[in-house]
Amino acid sequence: VTAVQPDVLIIDEALAVGDQHFQKKCVERIMAFRKNGCTILFCSHSPYHIRHLCDTAMWIEGGRIKEFGETEAVLGAYDVHTRLLNGTTDEPTSTTDSETPAESSQDKVVEVLETVPKGYGRLASVVDDGSARILEVDLANLGDGDPQLLTGPDLIATIIVRGRGQECPNVGFMIEQSKGVGITSLATHEEGVTPKALGEGRWQSVLTFPNLPLHSGEYVVSAYLFDESGLVVYDQWFQFLHFKVVSPTLMPGLVRLPHHWS
Repeated sequence: VTAVQPDVLIIDEALAVGDQHFQKKCVERIMAFRKNGCTILFCSHSPYHIRHLCDTAMWIEGGRIKEFGETEAVLGAYDVHTRLLNGTTDEPTSTTDSETPAESSQDKVVEVLETVPKGYGRLASVVDDGSARILEVDLANLGDGDPQLLTGPDLIATIIVRGRGQECPNVGFMIEQSKGVGITSLATHEEGVTPKALGEGRWQSVLTFPNLPLHSGEYVVSAYLFDESGLVVYDQWFQFLHFKVVSPTLMPGLVRLPHHWS
C-alpha cells in the first residue's frame, strides 16, 4: 500500500502488529512520508505513539468527538477521563496504563523472569530468542521485605539490553504507585542520552534518582527497550518489580517537590 507516495496516509494500529523487523520498516516509512509533507491520519490507542507522531489529536468516544486540538491538551483530557473511569472499579489501576508504549502482545515471546537473591532487586531473562531485548535490570539499595524496602536515599536502576544489529537503542524507565497513579516516565531519546556500548550488541544505561523524593508507600517500576527513533518498542518489562519507601514526614502527599520558603 505504501509503495506509492500518497497525499494522505491513514494508519490504523500499524505499530501493534508484526515482528521487530516489520515494525521498524513501518516506522521508517511513516517518518519518510511525514518528512516529505504527507498528511498522516494515525488511529491508535497508544498515547505514547500519538504524542510522538501527531501535531493535532482527536479523541473519539462512542462515535462522537470528545476533544480536538493540540495533542498534549487532548491527551491530558483523556488521561483524566481514564483515571476517573478506573477509579470506579476495585481493580488495581494506574493512570499510566494508557501510556504503555507497546500496543499489543501479538508475536511477542513470553517473558520468563528469574529473581536472584534479595537485596539486589535484579531480574534477568531466562528465555532468549536472539532478538533485541532487555537482558537485565538491577535496582540498587533494596533490602528485605515483600515488597523490598529501599534502604538508601537514592534509587539507582542499571538496565542492560541487546540492540538490533549495529543500531544504538534507547532505554525507558517508569515509576508508579503500586495501586495508584503514575509518578514519572523517562527515556534516553527524550533527554538526548546515549546508552553505553558494552560490546557484542549489548548496551547499558544507569538511571539515578538522587534523594528519591517519594513519600512513604509502595511503588512499582517498568523498563522499556526502544529502537533508535524511540517509536518501535522492542521489549518491555511492565510493572516487573515492586518496592516500598519509608520516609517519615508530618505532612501527607506523594512526592516532595523542589521548593523554598521566604
